[in-house]
Amino acid sequence: MFYQVEFANWSALVTAIAFAVSFCVFVTVVVGAVRCSDAKVRHLARMPLEEEKRS
Repeated sequence: MFYQVEFANWSALVTAIAFAVSFCVFVTVVVGAVRCSDAKVRHLARMPLEEEKRS
């Protein structure tokens, strides 16, 4: 007569999708960092973190 709503399956699916998306972004960033050239790494290491104060 009454239908029972089961949220457990949907919450597990949403959790799995969120984990998969986060994992894909993490892997993309790591692969990009590993494939970065030495010259670009040296250039990024020399960049200032803050803007110089000019008086």
